[in-house]
Amino acid sequence: MELSKRGFILKLISLLLLIIYATVFLIRAKIYLDSDFGWGLRLGEIILKSGFPTSDPFSYTMPSYAYADHEWLIHIGMAKLYSLTGYTGLALIFTLIAIGAILVVVWNSDFRFMPIQILFAGLVLLSYFGIRSQVITWLFFAVLCRSILDKKWWDKYKFFLPLLFLFWANLHGGFIIGLIVLVVITIKRRKIPEILILLISILVTLVNPYGLGLWKEVWIFVKDPYIRFFILEWRSIVFAITSVELLSVAYCWAFILHYRKKYEKHEILLAVLLFLAAFSSTRNFPLFLIYALILIRKGIANFMSDIAVNRLRISRFKTFWIIFFALTSFLALIQLWGDYEAGKSLSEDSYYPRLAVNYLTNHLPKGQIFSSYDWGGYLIWKLPQKRVFIDGRMSSMRQKNRAGESDYIFGEYMSLITSKTSLVKVFEKYKVDTVLLPRSWKDEKSKDIMQIYVSKFIKKLKNNNFKEIYQDRVAIIFTKKIPSSTAASWEEESE
Repeated sequence: MELSKRGFILKLISLLLLIIYATVFLIRAKIYLDSDFGWGLRLGEIILKSGFPTSDPFSYTMPSYAYADHEWLIHIGMAKLYSLTGYTGLALIFTLIAIGAILVVVWNSDFRFMPIQILFAGLVLLSYFGIRSQVITWLFFAVLCRSILDKKWWDKYKFFLPLLFLFWANLHGGFIIGLIVLVVITIKRRKIPEILILLISILVTLVNPYGLGLWKEVWIFVKDPYIRFFILEWRSIVFAITSVELLSVAYCWAFILHYRKKYEKHEILLAVLLFLAAFSSTRNFPLFLIYALILIRKGIANFMSDIAVNRLRISRFKTFWIIFFALTSFLALIQLWGDYEAGKSLSEDSYYPRLAVNYLTNHLPKGQIFSSYDWGGYLIWKLPQKRVFIDGRMSSMRQKNRAGESDYIFGEYMSLITSKTSLVKVFEKYKVDTVLLPRSWKDEKSKDIMQIYVSKFIKKLKNNNFKEIYQDRVAIIFTKKIPSSTAASWEEESE
C-alpha cells in the first residue's frame, strides 16, 4: 500500500514536471527567435508558390550555387502553419514535439526514477530549444532508440522504421545519425529482417526532391571542421557544458559502467559513439542524452533488484534520492532562469535589427547590403527586397569557377571581418554600399578576441569613407552615400 501511494506521488510529480516544462518550452519558443527561422520560413513560402529553387534564392555572393534544402518538408509546414496560426501557433507545435520526445524517453520507465529522467531530459533539451528543425530529430531519434533498445517496441514497430526514415530525411539532416545507429544494430544482429529494414531505410532517404543531392548537402555539413571553431552550437561541448549537463553525464555513465556486463557490447559502443559526437559538437548532446536515458533503464532495473533484498540499502536509497532530486531541482531552477534570460536576449526586439530594417525599407539602398552572419536569416525574412551577403545556410557552402561569385562565402566572411581580406576589394566585387551591423560591434573595451576583430572592422569602414547614418540600441547602419531624405544619425528616444 505504501509503495502504491509513493508511486502515485512520484507519477504526480512527473506529470507536474511535464506541465511545467511544456509551459517553459512554450515561453522560450515565443521569446527566442532562432537566427535560421527567417530563411526557413521564406524558403517554405517560395517552394509553395514557385516550386523548388535550383540555385540559391537569397544571396548575392553565391547565387549560382546548386542549393538542396534538406529540411524542405519542415519549411513548407512552417510556412503553411505560419500563415494559418502565426508565430504563436508554431511555438505551440514545436513545444508539443519536444514534449513528445521527452514522453517517448520516459514512458513506462521505473516510476521512482521518472521525475529525475524528466528533469534531465527537459533541462538539456530546453537549452537547445526553439522553433528550429532539429527539434523534429529529437522526436524521431527518441522513437528509433526506444525501438532498438526495447524488445517490445522492436517487435511491434521495426517494420515502420523505413517510413520513419522517409519522413526524417525530408525533414532534417539528422537522419544520418539515425542511420549510423541502425547500421551498428544491424551489424550486431545480422538477421535477414534487420538487414532488409536497414537497406529499405537507406533507399527511402533517396525519395526526396533532390535525390543524392540531399545526401551531398548533409555530408557537406558533417565533414566541415571549420564551423566547429566559429559557430557556437557546432563547437565542442567542453566550451559550453552546464552543471546540469555535467550531472546528467555522470548519472547516465554511472548506470552504464556499473552494470556494463548487463549490456550488449554494441549498446555501450553506441553510447560511446554518441558521447564522442556530443563532445565534438554541442548540438549533438541532446541525442546522446536521449539514447543514454533510454539505455539506462536496464541498469536501473538491476540497481533496484540489488537493493530490494536489503532494508538498509532501501533506506539509504530513499535518502539519496531526496538529496539528488533536491540538488538537481536547485540546479534546474538556476538553469531555467539562465535559459529564460538567454532566450530574452535573443528575442526579435533585443537581438535583431527590427527598427533598422524598417529604416532600410524606407531608404532602400541601390547597392548591396553587407550584414553579420547571424542576421542573414532575419534579413531574408524581413527585407526580401534585397539579397544577403551570408546567412545560416551558407557556413559550409562551396563552389568552383563562378565568375563574380564566392567560392566559399563563410571563409570569405571570416577573412573580411578579421581583416585578412581587403574590405575595398570585397565590397567592390559585390557592389556593397550599405553595411548593417550590431551596435555591440562598436565596443572597443572588450578583451574578447572576436570583439577586438569586429571593432577594428568598423574602424576600417570609417577609414574607407563609410559614414554612420543610423543608430538605435541594437543596430548601426553605414553607407557611402547619405540619402537625400531625412537620414541623419539618430538615437532611439528610449536610450
